[in-house]
Amino acid sequence: MTPVPAYFVPRCSTVTILVNSVLKNNFRGSMVSEWFGEQDRILRMLKAAELQKAALRIRELLPIDLFTLSDHIGNVLFQFPQEIAFCKLSHTETAVTCSVSFDERVQSTEKYALNVFTDHDELLMDHHAAMGKDGSLALYLSNTGGPYVIALTDMENGIPILWQTTSTIRQVGGILEIEGDADCVRTVRLPDGTSEQITVNSVIPISAGQPAPPWEEASRQRQYERRMEELVKRLEFVRYGRAGDERAKALEDLRRLMRMEPLARACLWDPYLTAQDLLETWYFTNTGGKELRAITSNVVIKEGTLESWKAAQRDTLAGGSNQLGINLRWRIQHSLFGFPFHDRFLILIPREGAPRVWSLGTSVNSFGKKHHILQQVANPRYILDDFEELWAALEDDSCQIWDSEEERCHG
Repeated sequence: MTPVPAYFVPRCSTVTILVNSVLKNNFRGSMVSEWFGEQDRILRMLKAAELQKAALRIRELLPIDLFTLSDHIGNVLFQFPQEIAFCKLSHTETAVTCSVSFDERVQSTEKYALNVFTDHDELLMDHHAAMGKDGSLALYLSNTGGPYVIALTDMENGIPILWQTTSTIRQVGGILEIEGDADCVRTVRLPDGTSEQITVNSVIPISAGQPAPPWEEASRQRQYERRMEELVKRLEFVRYGRAGDERAKALEDLRRLMRMEPLARACLWDPYLTAQDLLETWYFTNTGGKELRAITSNVVIKEGTLESWKAAQRDTLAGGSNQLGINLRWRIQHSLFGFPFHDRFLILIPREGAPRVWSLGTSVNSFGKKHHILQQVANPRYILDDFEELWAALEDDSCQIWDSEEERCHG
């Protein structure tokens, strides 16, 4: 077996340490000596099903999960838990204190060094250091909110005693999503005669505590936008229809985009948009009250008058769903109002940050049926400005197809 250099494993706090899944009760951190074994020989001895069964049985008996770190199977680990020091953070509105409590077996604290800094945006901020003296060891820090990286080292023997990342709770904020119960179910009738049921959730923005410093808020917003970019990356450029009809997959992708960011407002711009298209897409969102503004065009009308077509669309929407949690405003551009348009877009407008726009490549009624490309647009603000200009031009009663609030008032 090949020895691996000894390493210190912190306890899990604000950061999850994967190696802890194969250690036992690592409450304060542990030094680990590991020997790399012959994994191939173990895998040859056991079939995959047998190995899975063994890992499940071990997890039943001990807090050890071999599934998380399968590359350690066949290795030998010696765990030496750290039991001589404990670190505590206490804070006021203006300052934070980091203090170390030692076990009674520690006769002198003078060989121990404490280092604390804030890990902000991959930067080392507000660093403090001190050596033990007169049986105590503490540091007074700025109230940055963390996360604080705390390191305690035995300088005499050159070994880590404690390493952890933790934070103080200064402000609680985010989105509280309350899952709907049996009474919060939206029904949607589909063209094939079947029905779908969508549980509608409630979303409440929450915030409590001290506000974050402006520099922290700015970097947090950038990090949020980066995470959102990662979420939409797979749907930045998607081709459909190359292998035939991909309607089901394409509709699910479109629904997933519409469900993104519960508090965002959405806009759907499609000259051939019909009530059935909305029932198959927007009505599958699961956030109650989330607003959609949709625009279609009179080019979709093949027979009858504008008013008869609008009435038929209203009947389709009213008969196609119980409208639970729907917040839809739908308008039509025609010869007397607005300007003709051709391209199809989905626009998402978050509460904060820039809008995101996808070009659909085809109308919703043919989405996924033939070859087309769904792609994110590089200059979303221009598309949103055009949409809002057209929306404002369609205020006339002759342009109104559906307004969920008015329907509820008259229903």
